[in-house]
Amino acid sequence: MRALIGGAREADEFVEAAEFVLARDPCAGQETARPPIWALPMPLIADDEQVVLYYTFDASTVRLLSIVLV
Repeated sequence: MRALIGGAREADEFVEAAEFVLARDPCAGQETARPPIWALPMPLIADDEQVVLYYTFDASTVRLLSIVLV
């Protein structure tokens, strides 16, 4: 996260936004060609760059696998 987002506050806000979306609807992303991995594109806060969060989920847990700058 430090490489993508410089400040701790901004990093926390980014993570909270991802948690907000995925906790309410883990199907908000798109299933990739390699199920059961899902991808959720998200803009970086106060920046023009975008990242993709890769994750899996089941009935009780969302597991973040990777965050990739695109």
